[in-house]
Amino acid sequence: MRVSNTNNGLGEDKVCAFRKGLAPVAAFGHRQQANVLYSCIKPSSSVKRSRRYIAKSPERILDAPGIRDDFYANLTDWSYSNVVAVALGQAIYLWNADKGEADKLIEFDQTEAFPTLVNDGSIKIFDVVKKACLRTISVQMHRMACGGWMRNGIMTYGTRSGRIYHHDVRVQQSLIGTFDSHSHEVCGLKWSEDERYLTSGGADAVVNVWEKTQISAEEPSPLWSFNDHTAAVKAVEYVPFLGMAGSNMVATGGGTNDFSVRLWNLSTGTAHSSMDTFSQVTGILFNKSYKEMVTGHGNPNSGVRVWRYNSSKGFEHVADLKSHGGRVLGLCQNPDVDLFLILPNFKTFFIWMQENRERLKKPGMSVADVAKAAGVEWGKIVDKSEWEKRAEDEKKRYERDIAAYKSKQVS
Repeated sequence: MRVSNTNNGLGEDKVCAFRKGLAPVAAFGHRQQANVLYSCIKPSSSVKRSRRYIAKSPERILDAPGIRDDFYANLTDWSYSNVVAVALGQAIYLWNADKGEADKLIEFDQTEAFPTLVNDGSIKIFDVVKKACLRTISVQMHRMACGGWMRNGIMTYGTRSGRIYHHDVRVQQSLIGTFDSHSHEVCGLKWSEDERYLTSGGADAVVNVWEKTQISAEEPSPLWSFNDHTAAVKAVEYVPFLGMAGSNMVATGGGTNDFSVRLWNLSTGTAHSSMDTFSQVTGILFNKSYKEMVTGHGNPNSGVRVWRYNSSKGFEHVADLKSHGGRVLGLCQNPDVDLFLILPNFKTFFIWMQENRERLKKPGMSVADVAKAAGVEWGKIVDKSEWEKRAEDEKKRYERDIAAYKSKQVS
């Protein structure tokens, strides 16, 4: 840095350069000079302001046949070991994001199909590295649409009856608690990062917030219940850059006939803010580095939107990611929070980049020979023209459905 001395009291103009070594001897009378003005010379042109990069196209496009088009079901997740699990048709598949390899975890026969994990009243716990089933828990529930884990081995899941169950998978008698405050199916739930709060959303348009201590309570009751949504609440995510330690502020998104994203302060039990997205909300993610929110949407304006937080204006819409087409069934995020996955409803899913980092160098992926019964290799990179055609076909199908619905209303 260079500093210009514009008034040194001696009638001389000097430029001082800061560098290693001893400071130069001050001029006579300098210490008695009270009015010394300094001006900072313009910084070097090599110092450039960092600009936000938002990708205009997916990092990866992967074929995924047999996607279940169900708003209430949560069909995919991204583990801490950087492995994506997705339910496709009658099977569960894994994609290793580090190696770029896809493989089949398990496939059920025609009579059981995918609902074995959802409808037959059992939970199967797998070691994804060894691809082995570690335990089957019989719970006699007809459907489980959402679930979550605590770090101590407690598994939480929501059911069609509106109840939430907690199992400690380390012990034989695993059921340790039940929450009951939804009148319809629980379709979204999430533990906070510090595991203090569990937030659940239901098809009854209610958001309930529970404290961890309620798991062992004889008559558990929610800490807060919010009834401002007017449609099913599937999207639930905590805001990492608002509130204390990113755990006491949660965002929830409403379905059809709602279209809103609402933020709740869990310390006070009050609404923080809300915004209209003009579409069914199917998923919410956050990027702490850039204070951004990513939302997935269904009809009528399906796609993915990026919002940036402004301390004075709240969240502002800054970008749309629409290249995939079709209703978004879900979103999930990798452990580094620099990539996220979009699961649309037309046999393809997409990996998008969030951070301004060097793009992945792998030109292709080594894909296992899987999903032969479907006639397609899950995990293969799809040609751009193919997924554009799929998006166009999906758009036409939606337009036909809307026209048929309007015709039925008139008649």
